[in-house]
Amino acid sequence: MKKITNSAILALLLLTTSIEATSVYMGVEQSLNYKVKNTTEVGSYSESNTESPTITSIKIGGVKGGDKKRGDRYEVLYNFGDKSANPVGGLQGEDVTSLNINYHFTLPRISPTSEILPYLRFGGSYIMSSDKYRDISTGEKMNYSAVGTLLGIGTYFRVTDNINVSAGFDYGYRLWEDLTYSNYYQSVTIESEDRFSKLYVGFDYLF
Repeated sequence: MKKITNSAILALLLLTTSIEATSVYMGVEQSLNYKVKNTTEVGSYSESNTESPTITSIKIGGVKGGDKKRGDRYEVLYNFGDKSANPVGGLQGEDVTSLNINYHFTLPRISPTSEILPYLRFGGSYIMSSDKYRDISTGEKMNYSAVGTLLGIGTYFRVTDNINVSAGFDYGYRLWEDLTYSNYYQSVTIESEDRFSKLYVGFDYLF
């Protein structure tokens, strides 16, 4: 899998929040139930591990077309408290840098009232270890990272024209970069993936 650099991630975040967004919002999202299941394979050996951290996310986003009551939304989340379930290099249970990019496709036509705005969430997930690992196949030292996608469903509840609360559920998949290790006898490749789910509530202030 191709390496994803910090500069590429930053550029994507900036692009996501600027496209067609004429109304900006900031907010907080709190996990109520978050679970990460990791599966790591080395040859014929396979190991699974689970972590259930509590995540608090700070987010910034934009409303497509500036329509605060009905418009689709773009947002970037920085997640505090996220932990790895990947056991490679003692990483399991350790803090990771964690980001999400989400697009909310709103569904005003199915809402029974203008105060409720259901949405479908389509997103990307990126996590990165704080320690560097050497890939023997390239000789490069790198931050071990995973990237993937998520799908979710949720609802905004309009308290005022500028204040929304939300609730939702996400399910996603992440693929870690392959790592290659070798000794005098053999070379092995470590493959690892995450499957995760999150039940959450949120608060947004629309400017």
